[in-house]
Amino acid sequence: MRPDPEPEWSSGRYLLAQLATVMALVAYALLLQPLGFILATLLLVACLTAMLGARLPQALMGGAATSLGFFALFDWFLGIPLPPGLAFGG
Repeated sequence: MRPDPEPEWSSGRYLLAQLATVMALVAYALLLQPLGFILATLLLVACLTAMLGARLPQALMGGAATSLGFFALFDWFLGIPLPPGLAFGG
């Protein structure tokens, strides 16, 4: 159970995908307060699923389902307030 002494680092397409993922997560952190949880999470999930090969309508539907599901879980069931954003009166 020792780490590889000479690991192979990502390059090319895989490195770009990893950088795009990190950029999407940073953008999510920056947009969470102004856009609100629902819209920011919808955009993040749609972006990540599109990067994994989903078509745009599927990515948007998955993002909408995920963001609304997590909003319901955290805000309504667990009582943890999430930022509503400007679109939802925040």
